Amino acid sequence: MRINIALLSLVFLTGCIFPSAFEQEIVLQDDGSDADGDTEVGVDDTTEVGTDVETDVGDHGETEVVDEVVDVPAGETLSDTVVDVQDVLDVPTCENGNFDPAGETDVDCGGSCAPCGVGSACLAPSDCVSRLCTSGFCQARGSCLQWLRLNGALVDGVYPIDPDGVGGMDAFEAYCNMTAGGGGWTLAFNVETLIALQSGSTTQVCYNESCINAAYSTIPIADLMFDVSNASIVGENQEARTVVEGVHPGLFGRTLQKAFTAGTKLFVEAEDNSNVKNGDEVNCDVTTPWQTWRLMICEHFVIVFNDLLSGGQSAFIGFDNSWTNPYNNVYGWDTVVGDDWFPRHFRVWVREAQ
Repeated sequence: MRINIALLSLVFLTGCIFPSAFEQEIVLQDDGSDADGDTEVGVDDTTEVGTDVETDVGDHGETEVVDEVVDVPAGETLSDTVVDVQDVLDVPTCENGNFDPAGETDVDCGGSCAPCGVGSACLAPSDCVSRLCTSGFCQARGSCLQWLRLNGALVDGVYPIDPDGVGGMDAFEAYCNMTAGGGGWTLAFNVETLIALQSGSTTQVCYNESCINAAYSTIPIADLMFDVSNASIVGENQEARTVVEGVHPGLFGRTLQKAFTAGTKLFVEAEDNSNVKNGDEVNCDVTTPWQTWRLMICEHFVIVFNDLLSGGQSAFIGFDNSWTNPYNNVYGWDTVVGDDWFPRHFRVWVREAQ
């Protein structure tokens, strides 16, 4: 029988017949209430005279055996007996599963408790993990870089972001790389072929699957990071990683969606490749896979978006040998995949101006 009384729940579990009395074990389970100080629990049950009550106290769902036996005097029932559990069940206010207005802005957070997550109620920025409190609720940061600025110790993972702020597009989840190339990278897409013209998904983060995240159409570009591989990119299994710090002014400030739908080619990096950095996976002193990609990241050729190929085809990612002289008869991605010129899969990260 389960009995909820005041701050505790009492559950009668087992019983054994003894010569002089019937002994029942009572489990006191934490129901999330604050039980600091003396808590007296009235046991609402009737049993025969002379019953011993042994109490087990559940703290946060875990049962602890308490070495106390409360004797019910002869002539009385259990309902007449009060069990004193002082200092046995001590649940801090910030962990009790209840909203305590005196010290919290939401359930177990805000105010005198730890800061709240995105979407929880708040009264001040300090009530929120994001340090953003708008219209009474904790708001998401605008990008992975903004989260990193808030806390430089953050690790790689999924974070809620809201690039256009309150009143625009709803916040969505994105995968953030907080460690590579200075950190603060928001994952925009992870695909093999055609980049869709859609705005991108607000529910898929695309770190371990082929898809386009909403960051593709919302994060303005200052820096880019390319993960490339011939196989699907899952986790950190990319075959090469290239960072471009400080894109060409013609690309700066655009989203990837706007860059790929611009209708004209846009240069990515400086003509001398001075702003291109390659990870340990790429060694420009030796033969690197994908001849065309190697020329773009190791030699004097430059990456362009919307590169015009021979025959009038356009590649989302291609290369030229000069900012001014077109180098049209080349391979590009995604018009040509599956050979040794371009990697099959691209995972592209964006970072706004720091």
